[in-house]
Amino acid sequence: EGLIKFLLSLHPTAVALKKVFVFYILPMVNPDGVVNGYSKSDILGTGLNQHWVEPSSALHPTLFHLKALMRRAQQGNGEIHAFFDLHGQAAKEGIFFHSVL
Repeated sequence: EGLIKFLLSLHPTAVALKKVFVFYILPMVNPDGVVNGYSKSDILGTGLNQHWVEPSSALHPTLFHLKALMRRAQQGNGEIHAFFDLHGQAAKEGIFFHSVL
């Protein structure tokens, strides 16, 4: 929420970033899992980060279509300079970065 508010603000850094970069923000890619009480997995209990490299369109449609969206973004706007997978955790305060290469 804080990142979105910042990017929507008129803060000079936010304005400068928006002149150079296109931001795609998906606040949550796992709503079905979260609704069912899962924080790391989809509605079937599948951990999505473990299937990032080669998601199945049938078994991991969220990841499959997210990667398709990223490919379309690359075709339309060029290179993706950064991709952030932000997580919250009940045992830790704040957020942390999770790298998936």
